[in-house]
Amino acid sequence: MNLLCRNPNISMKVNGVAYDFHNTGRGISLRRNGYELYLGFRWDQKEPYGEIGVSMFLPYKKGGENVIERFSYHHSLNRVSFDGDFVEGEFHNKILINNSHCFYAEFNGILNDGTQEVVITDGIVSITYDEPFDE
Repeated sequence: MNLLCRNPNISMKVNGVAYDFHNTGRGISLRRNGYELYLGFRWDQKEPYGEIGVSMFLPYKKGGENVIERFSYHHSLNRVSFDGDFVEGEFHNKILINNSHCFYAEFNGILNDGTQEVVITDGIVSITYDEPFDE
């Protein structure tokens, strides 16, 4: 097992507040120029109600700088909702591992919808898949 994926962790700071997420799904789909990896994760609480959901899409098995093609973000915090796609904003990511057993990435970015701004810092996704993808 790779050392980076030894301790599963999905976390980030949203406007300076730290959140730990749970994995909600993963998948691979065939597209014209190879395979696309999908990862989803979520944070939620009941009282006071709040939720954050993220979906990431990127080429399967590709690593390096700014590989994530779509990073969709939604939150409902303190009765304020926000939806956006960080590919349209300022978003930086580094994919260190992207294979059939493990995924590890670091990211940060800024998204502004014209009325509010979301600043993501210290983003980490470290996942070891329960069942590896078929090679």
